[in-house]
Order: sequence, then C-alpha cells, then structure tokens
Amino acid sequence: MKSGRRTHRKSRTGCIQCKMRKVKCDESRPRCNNCTKHGIDCVFKPVRLSSPSATLSEASASASRISPQVPTAPNATEITSDLPSSQTLGSGMGMTELELLHNYSTSTSYTLSRHPVLQSVWRIIVPQIGFSSIYVMRAILALSALHLAYHRPTQKEFYISQALLHHETALRIANSILPDITQENCSGLYLFAALTCLISCAKPRIPGDFLLVGERGISDWLILFRGTRLIIDSADGNLKSGPLEPMFRIGARRAQLREIGLNTNHDHLLELQRLIKETVTDQRMLETYETAINEMGKSFATVYSIGSQSCETSDVFIWLFLVPDEFLELLSQRQPGALCIFAYYCVVLNQLDSMWWIKGWSTHLISGIYHSLDYEHQHWIQWPIEQIGWIPS
Repeated sequence: MKSGRRTHRKSRTGCIQCKMRKVKCDESRPRCNNCTKHGIDCVFKPVRLSSPSATLSEASASASRISPQVPTAPNATEITSDLPSSQTLGSGMGMTELELLHNYSTSTSYTLSRHPVLQSVWRIIVPQIGFSSIYVMRAILALSALHLAYHRPTQKEFYISQALLHHETALRIANSILPDITQENCSGLYLFAALTCLISCAKPRIPGDFLLVGERGISDWLILFRGTRLIIDSADGNLKSGPLEPMFRIGARRAQLREIGLNTNHDHLLELQRLIKETVTDQRMLETYETAINEMGKSFATVYSIGSQSCETSDVFIWLFLVPDEFLELLSQRQPGALCIFAYYCVVLNQLDSMWWIKGWSTHLISGIYHSLDYEHQHWIQWPIEQIGWIPS
C-alpha cells in the first residue's frame, strides 16, 4: 500500500536558517514565516551574478578533483580557480575571496588564541597549509566571512551566505579524503576539523540549538572534532613533528598542567555528584556521569588556576574530547542528569566569552537547558546559572 503522506516541492532557494534546521522554507522575503515565528534572523543566499556554469555543484566537483598532496610549485591559479565569485581577477581569485583572506591574516587569526606563538601559527602556518589543501583554504575563508558578519551587521546576510557556501563545499572535499589519511594530508585534515569547530560555534544560532547535539543526535562537527584522534593515530607521529608542531607542543604542556593533581574537588561539582548518585539507579549511566564530572573537575581546576584571561581554547574544549560517547548519547536524549552536567560545563565555556566566535553561547545553552528540565532539576543548576549571570524568565 502506498503511503498517504503527501510529498512537497523541495525548496531550492530557501533561507539559510531553514536549511540548517532541515525544515521547508516558504521563501517569503525579507523574512520567511518560520524565522518570523521563532524571532530569529532570516538570511538568504545572494543571487549569483556569474554565468550558469559557475554553480556550486560544479565548483565542488572541480575542487574535489584537486589532489590534497602538496604540489612542488603551487601558484594562485591552481589554489583558487574553484573559488566562486562574481568578480574575478586574472589569477582566478575573486575580490570577495581576497577580502576574506586579507581579513583572516590581519584580524581573524589573532582572535583564535591568546598565546602569541599560536597566533603566529594561525596567521602564517595555517594559510600556507591552505594553499595546498583547498578544503582548508575554504574553511579559512568561511571563518573570516563569519568574523566580518559579526563586525559588519549591515552586511551580515552576505557574509554568512559566503561562509556557508565555502564551508559546505569544503566539507564535501574533506569527507572524500578522510577515509585515506596520509602523511601529506594529515595536517590539512586536522586543521579542517579544528576550523570546523570554530565555524560551528560562530554560525548563527537557532532555537533549541544545543551546540553538541541536535534533533538527529550528536552534531556532525563534534563527531569530526572527536575524530581527530583517528587522524593523530593514523599520522604516526608525522603530524606532531610537522608544520603544526608548535600547536601540539603547547597543547601537550597544557594537558600536562591539567593532570598534575590540582584540586579537582570543587564543592559545587561534589554536590551535583551527590544528587546524581541519589537519583540515578542505572549503574552504567551513573559511571558515565561520574566520568564526565571527574573530567570537568580537571577543567575547572585548570581554568581557575590560570584565569580566564590566559585560558586557551584547548583548555575549554578538551572536555568535549574526553567525555565518554555514552555521555553524549544521554545528552542527545535530553536525560536530566546529562543536561545538568552540561549546564556546569557552560561555566567553563563562559571563560572564552570575550572571543567573538563563542560569545553568548554559555547564556544561550544555559537558557535552553533550564527550559528543558523539570522543576526539581532546575534547582540543580542554580550555581551555574548564577556564575554565568543569566536570569530565568
């Protein structure tokens, strides 16, 4: 028997927010009905002025044919010929892409770390890798576009559309390469995972967005981020001794600081652990929660000992790297215990709130968690609410 479900015409020119939420857009401009209903910004991709042959699908196909291997003598045409633009230069790179690359080199790269050595890595080494790995270059341009969207609200719609255009194409290319990690592409793949993490944080937020998990389970960017362990293992030491060596060396020192035995018995975490023990009867679930809390205790000790002004991205995001897969599954199921633990993580995340790409996420998340909990569990997260400074309404 045929299904009685009616099919509908797929929206080809719907707004970016509806595409991110995977819902049908009515394409009303300047704001579609879905975005109007949820009170969020409505952004449409701009109409392309270039010839019909320069479509995104063809640009992606062209990019996917470019080898990730490092060329012996790269030139601008080889690197950028697949980048879309309505105004192109003789080299093949458009004015928009040049603007984005310039902004990244002179501004965005300085906002990705507080450590001067790491700032130099992001500013100099990362673009050099991008010149031989087109998906890294596209991710650089995407992050730069989001940075400009943040600082130029009157042009926000344009820059967000550019960011999504570049990142969507980069994802297709990187996904085709991931099954075959080599010495030549391991640095590019690792960088792409790191850039995707930043891009996912910097993208426009939608109601109910929990950053780590969505309606379909664990977020794609987090799967890619946690998958960097496979990239590191497959590289067999070449990654840590290559051009990204300073990044791994400094990261190893900070990881050692996390493990040297600082006081991790945070009173409020101990109280949360006590409440969970009293209410969770499933032993495996309880062990998963205790592992997540113990790792968070190390994160609290680290960020409090060095102070928020010296806190690095790795100090905050390492918890996402170390929590068990089972915890993320429980979080995707909106289990109260997992949500409460995640609320405490928002206090750690808040240490980076001065950075444009993560600004406001801790408040956004604590609000979503609070309204997802019942009355009893809402009281469990009173301390993180006070630390973040959010007022329930």
